[in-house]
Amino acid sequence: MGRDKYYISQTDADKFEMIYPMIGSMYKEMKDLSSKKADGALNKLKIKMINRLLNTAQELLKDHPTIKFLEILDDDTIPQNSDVTLILKQYIDALIQFKNDHIDYNHRWNIEDQD
Repeated sequence: MGRDKYYISQTDADKFEMIYPMIGSMYKEMKDLSSKKADGALNKLKIKMINRLLNTAQELLKDHPTIKFLEILDDDTIPQNSDVTLILKQYIDALIQFKNDHIDYNHRWNIEDQD
């Protein structure tokens, strides 16, 4: 199936445009924290904030093949900064694949008809 055959709703395109930069910013923050203290543990508030972003990304990626490799943070085990950095990078890569699957050769979204 050609790349131009993958259509997306305007709602999902808008969701991507909202969530991608937010996850990217969170990744940069966590990468900085991880470089200073890789084994530092996250507090519950940060886990909640990050999971809110990850849950939204999972909704967007629910039918994409990468979803089976993506996890949200477990607030019972309290992840370390380096763990969170890895997880966020996986989401970034999955979102990039998602976008590449749903854009045309001019880098515009393939929006499905609204009929």
